[in-house]
Amino acid sequence: MLKVWGSQGGVISDETSGLGAYTEGIIKLSRYTKLNIYVGRQGECSTSALTDIFYNGGENSIGKIKERSCTGGGATFITYDNNVNDVIIISGSGGGAQIRFKGGYGGKIAGNGEGYNNCFGKGATISSPGQGGIYPGAGEASFCRALDGTFLRGGKSCSTAEVSSSGGGSGYYGGGGSSDQGAGGGGSSYASSVLKNVIYKNGNEDFVQPDGTSKKGHSGDGFISIEKLFSLALQTYCIDFHYISFINILSLIFISSE
Repeated sequence: MLKVWGSQGGVISDETSGLGAYTEGIIKLSRYTKLNIYVGRQGECSTSALTDIFYNGGENSIGKIKERSCTGGGATFITYDNNVNDVIIISGSGGGAQIRFKGGYGGKIAGNGEGYNNCFGKGATISSPGQGGIYPGAGEASFCRALDGTFLRGGKSCSTAEVSSSGGGSGYYGGGGSSDQGAGGGGSSYASSVLKNVIYKNGNEDFVQPDGTSKKGHSGDGFISIEKLFSLALQTYCIDFHYISFINILSLIFISSE
């Protein structure tokens, strides 16, 4: 069984902001199947713009008064071999918080970030990315439109006024970034048709955590558990391990009795 907990978006004050989702499913593995595991970090917050990296949540943007804002959570998922386009399972990560607003939660249908008017980032779904927020402009502040999420990447935010804005959470499709007065949207979850008995839980729902407790949404970094359900001779060998900024990548070969 594959179990995946999505990462949380960056948090400024409210720890319930931008919670990650949960997805599980059962997979039958053949001899010498190689899987790659990617574990995303929780988003970060700063008074300066943070550059996103490789399958990350969306970038934050800084306004004229340099308030803190946050990036979205990084992607947590499993693929076959090194092919990142062949996702087996992924759980949506939460959007980054803005100093006044909470980021959206991850999920099959992810949550929107909070914010004024249309400034907040929209949550992604299993079939479409979240849209970026739109700031219409006022006075000396010009119009800006944050980026939509994309495959495995949250949308980048934009700021042209005084306040800062936050990036969307990563996922199968990323959540939209926010523009000025808003927070990022959550990223979406997905499970391939090769998985059986799939269960999706959004970040606004209660589910079991990696430590066995139950609470609403997943906080902190992403987490992956692979559990043997049947009496197979199952061994795992770590053949490659990298730590790339917001992501852990672990490659496994599974040897079954089949």
